[in-house]
Amino acid sequence: MQQLLFENGQTIFSQGDPSHLTYRILAGSVDIMVSSQNAASTRIASLGPGEIFGEMGIIDDSPRSATAIAREQ
Repeated sequence: MQQLLFENGQTIFSQGDPSHLTYRILAGSVDIMVSSQNAASTRIASLGPGEIFGEMGIIDDSPRSATAIAREQ
């Protein structure tokens, strides 16, 4: 397991990116955002320590269906 540090507001991955990693939050928080056709983004989840995200791309080998942004370091 590799530990990564993301700053507040930093994009972890973007909707449409290839999927090759699953993430577990050790500290801080992450917002999961989905963009619509008119480019507006909607937050669909806010995740915190102990939660896992990005796993669906590993399961079905599809591109990322949402954008993950660090809300806290």
